[in-house]
Amino acid sequence: MTEKSIRDITLIKGGTFTTQFIIRFDKEWGEVTRTLKKSGKDLKNISIVSR
Repeated sequence: MTEKSIRDITLIKGGTFTTQFIIRFDKEWGEVTRTLKKSGKDLKNISIVSR
């Protein structure tokens, strides 16, 4: 993840998330999705709930 994308997230969310949190989340999300893809699970119909 680039510094610019981290800055953009921080600006969009009003500084709610720290840089450390964003980097950790990005890393963990990548690990989860890689694991799911390796399992052969169809990810097209997974809903993500946002506020």
